[in-house]
Amino acid sequence: MIRTLHAFGAVALLTVVLCGCGASMNIDVDYDPATVVAIGAYETYSWLPDPGGRDRRVNNEFVGQQVMLVADAVLAEKGYRRVEGDGDFMLGWHAGLRDGMDVTTINDYYGYGYSRWGYGGGVWVSDTYVDEYTEGTLLVDVVDAERNELVWRGSAETRVDPLAMPEDTAPVIRDAVQRILSDFPPDR
Repeated sequence: MIRTLHAFGAVALLTVVLCGCGASMNIDVDYDPATVVAIGAYETYSWLPDPGGRDRRVNNEFVGQQVMLVADAVLAEKGYRRVEGDGDFMLGWHAGLRDGMDVTTINDYYGYGYSRWGYGGGVWVSDTYVDEYTEGTLLVDVVDAERNELVWRGSAETRVDPLAMPEDTAPVIRDAVQRILSDFPPDR
């Protein structure tokens, strides 16, 4: 089941080298409402092993250390304790990048229609603007250890600079993980 979970995460085009580029970050959380009581009883957690085989631009040791460091701190503040071996839940993360493009065409027509000089022709001007960008997504998964099932998922998505230096990406990764985990556990 865990291998299936990682495959699902990879197919879903996962997580981050978030380097905010001034764009807003979209945060989303999803969970199984039937598990809210079970999630509320969690006290300990452990990290899922790295499944490998993912996009190394964002799924690398640096990003992994940043995600785990921040998640451990946030969860400790919430009263959760990290353990080696089996905890009440397991935590995993995934990252991915995808290229996107926004194309906008603005049409301006000058001088046609009625004016004080009467009807007449004019100039049609069309400007097209192309914005190419890279979007990063970070997913944080919570897997119930006893049932070995995904019970909660948080994600952060924003435009990124895939060539950014680690010192530029660390604050954005920290912000993304903090904002994702601010909604964990779900309200009862």
